[in-house]
Amino acid sequence: HTLNLSAKGILFGHDADAFERRISGAEPLTEAEHLIWRKKGPAGKLHDLVVAIRRSDLLAGRLRNNQREAFNKSTDPKLNARKPLDIILDNDTRWLLQLYMIRRALLLRDYIERLIAHHRIDFEQQNKAKRGGPKKSLTLPFICQPESQLSGKDWEVGKIFTQILSYYEATIKMLEGDGQIRKRKRGWTGSYGNI
Repeated sequence: HTLNLSAKGILFGHDADAFERRISGAEPLTEAEHLIWRKKGPAGKLHDLVVAIRRSDLLAGRLRNNQREAFNKSTDPKLNARKPLDIILDNDTRWLLQLYMIRRALLLRDYIERLIAHHRIDFEQQNKAKRGGPKKSLTLPFICQPESQLSGKDWEVGKIFTQILSYYEATIKMLEGDGQIRKRKRGWTGSYGNI
């Protein structure tokens, strides 16, 4: 339990439980909830972005298409054989999902950034005024707003989060394991829970 609280503290800062109580049970995120998540730093901004992508078939499809295009353009047969990955959405239950969400987003960073850029261009094209410029009353979608964008520094913080939280993940798996030896990823044979 202490490890879980510590990991949540790393991700969401002071009083992470109060933050979760304010957010939990939220269906579509309201503007106020977007602001609450955004204030939580890179993990919060990423959560907002992932929620937007997962709730939109258009955005999720474009993310997959961005990956397929890159795979098809490659001359590497291993890359050509790859299948597009979906983004992972975290939830209130376990902080490990935030770690997995960050890892997957880091893996898909280039595709996500391209997705946001194209989404903004498409949105502005569809909402042009008669004179050719954007409509004055135009409100960009949350993922296109400058304050919602993940900066290079935010992505670096995400990398640091994954490095730190990987130690927590290994410890949790060791504590929760059943001690049974199994073949793991990349040919490693071992077990969790042998302490």
